[in-house]
Amino acid sequence: MILLGGINGTGKTSTCKAIEKLYGLKCSTVEPACYEGQDMLLFEVYAYGMTMFRARGDVVDESPLTHHLYVRAIPSFTLHEEEPEEYVKVAEGMLSSARKLKAEGHRLVWLTADPVTILERLKVKKDCGRRPFVEQSHFLLGTLKSLEMNEVERWRSEGLLDLVIDTTEKKPEDVAREVVEGLGEG
Repeated sequence: MILLGGINGTGKTSTCKAIEKLYGLKCSTVEPACYEGQDMLLFEVYAYGMTMFRARGDVVDESPLTHHLYVRAIPSFTLHEEEPEEYVKVAEGMLSSARKLKAEGHRLVWLTADPVTILERLKVKKDCGRRPFVEQSHFLLGTLKSLEMNEVERWRSEGLLDLVIDTTEKKPEDVAREVVEGLGEG
């Protein structure tokens, strides 16, 4: 199974559907969990649970790494000086889940895009009313992107990621080809 991770707006679902259309691999989409003002940590735990419950087929448009990144980002959004211990434990549990999937032979791909592209894509996509991690302000998206850069480097160094693809200037079909060819699945 290929798990596509990335910040909202990087093209996970579009890429998954393009892989299915071009290569006949079964795409499983995770219904978007929509934030409605609930506790952000509980929201991410719920969204992570939905991801793991839906992780079936050949390609999944979500990854535990996405939720790990968002949990790591919550203290920045809630203006905590440092990361509370319970956040660290939850984030590490999600990361442990990704490591287990990798050890079982699943492939982890991270999609990234520049902040302007992310915001433009999210203006068009209206599946959720609020996306607090990416739309509260450009500053918060910048904070998330900075954390993403550090986490992706860490994941790469431990061999957790099979591919990292910048989708900024690419169509979903091009990203799909890059995923399948990069993983040697085609």
